Amino acid sequence: MRMIERKIEICILIMLCLSINQCNLNNKADLVVIHLENGWGYELNNHGKTIIHQEIIPVIEGSSPFLSRKDARKTGKLALHKLNEGKIPVITSQELDSLGIVYPL
Repeated sequence: MRMIERKIEICILIMLCLSINQCNLNNKADLVVIHLENGWGYELNNHGKTIIHQEIIPVIEGSSPFLSRKDARKTGKLALHKLNEGKIPVITSQELDSLGIVYPL
């Protein structure tokens, strides 16, 4: 099961790289925090088009949404900053910890 999840993550990253290359980020992307049935997530949009829809906390095992709007916003802002800098907006567990993001163990 873990191997399948890893392959899905890799496919998502490849699709994300292709999407970023197709986006004109001269007009910077923007962040929208979204309320979900059981928590929070975020979207990064460019020219009205969603380029990242993140309903789960990245990097951690499982599929847990952010527990608070604040945590989703902080993580989304980091991903947005990376995207606007022309970097792939991959979030690491160290970055989640440094932002003080609370997630289930």
